[in-house]
Amino acid sequence: MTLLRRNVLWLILAMLAGAAGALLIHGSLPVRYVSTAEVDVEPNIDALNIGYTPNMVTEQEVATSGVVLADAALSLGTTPTALAKDLSATVAGTSATGGTANVLSISCAMPAAVSAQSCAAAAADAYMAFRNNSNQPKNPLSATLVTPAS
Repeated sequence: MTLLRRNVLWLILAMLAGAAGALLIHGSLPVRYVSTAEVDVEPNIDALNIGYTPNMVTEQEVATSGVVLADAALSLGTTPTALAKDLSATVAGTSATGGTANVLSISCAMPAAVSAQSCAAAAADAYMAFRNNSNQPKNPLSATLVTPAS
């Protein structure tokens, strides 16, 4: 206890220096905003009679594929390679659906909130345009926006 009393000033100074260092490091980290749009992926009415169920792992890959990225990048005025770094797609399973869900979350992480929102909206639009393309032969899926990017 005597040792603690003798060094209390050093302990307080070390704590303050540690807190100041942590604040400096935290302040130097880049800010990233994330915006997410949610898309419901369902079988087309024509495909219902064959009992088709969407493979949502595949749909995650389609949402971040070159075809979708090219259209989204064109509308955002960037390149597909640059957009691919900021874009992700996920599917969350729930116990109510037996561990599966047909809602695809398309997210963008960018330094500005408006940019992240525009990116997520453009990527969701490009994915839905790809899935809802009536010129595609035997397209078994359709996509509908559930939650717009915010």
